[in-house]
Amino acid sequence: MSFWNKIIFGPDTASFNGLVDGKEVYAIIDSNVERLYGHLFPYRKIVIEANEETKSFKGAESVINRLLEQKASRNCFLLGIGGGVTTDLTGFVASIYKRGVEYGLIPTTLLAQIDAAIGGKTAVNVSDIKNAAGTFGNPEFVYINPEFIRTLDGRELNCGIFEMLKIFIIGDSENYARLIRLLKEGQFVDDFSIKTAIRIKSDIVDLDYNEQGYRKVLNLGHTFAHAIESASGWEISHGEAVATGIILAAKLGVKYGITPAELPKTLLEDFLSAGLVLPEIENTKALVSALLNDKKREGDLAVFVVPAAVGDVQLLSIRTSDINDSFFDVKDLL
Repeated sequence: MSFWNKIIFGPDTASFNGLVDGKEVYAIIDSNVERLYGHLFPYRKIVIEANEETKSFKGAESVINRLLEQKASRNCFLLGIGGGVTTDLTGFVASIYKRGVEYGLIPTTLLAQIDAAIGGKTAVNVSDIKNAAGTFGNPEFVYINPEFIRTLDGRELNCGIFEMLKIFIIGDSENYARLIRLLKEGQFVDDFSIKTAIRIKSDIVDLDYNEQGYRKVLNLGHTFAHAIESASGWEISHGEAVATGIILAAKLGVKYGITPAELPKTLLEDFLSAGLVLPEIENTKALVSALLNDKKREGDLAVFVVPAAVGDVQLLSIRTSDINDSFFDVKDLL
């Protein structure tokens, strides 16, 4: 089945209930979502603090212990309700609890709706290395309701916008330009952009579910981003790190003759207009160390995705011995 067929666009925040009728449901829910929308979910709940520390083996063990305390059977159904931390953790726990149980996702942030909840990847962090352990495990459904994102603060919303721009840089120059135009006009991200981004990612997932080839293009900006996130002690958000990583990847592409010389500055200006505040990148030794531990490394090669143009990206493998502090210099574009 195409991943796109697992996605349900709901007209309101409560219309999903029929999807889990008759199931032994346990909702793993972000504490902030519980406060805002908890009344919509009449299930047994495991409330979590959705942060990168929770997305860990310790966090997964805590959830499993609470499932055991509530005597959740091997026929139970886990329902992950929240942002990317919650959807990743729910999928990971579902893939290992009693050797695997069914699960569904209700992503409530823009980033989770267009990226984290799409594609069947699950993950936890290990020793400050982002997503170092994980599985592939398809949800039964992903319920998308854009109304959830109306309560996001500006920084959280921007994180999703940056990831959406990433998807369009990979394969849709027309909608990249359209979204930049909307943002410059001060308009709220629209349902069309959300659905289009989800469709693009779903199509890529269908071509290479286990990420043996083409799906790797979705890692645009991520080789840098995961290093930036972990080296900052999770102070820099995923979306901000991805946006910065895309610009750094474009600079790298120029160095290796793939990216047009003017593109890094153009992308930086676009992301700044979309709300990016460039993070302070200071401890470059920690960044290089984190990058060399990235799960996308293949032997002595670090794998980057670099833009050849908006709408076209390529894979670039670089020897780890060639990676140095200069890879993280972005301020020279300002």
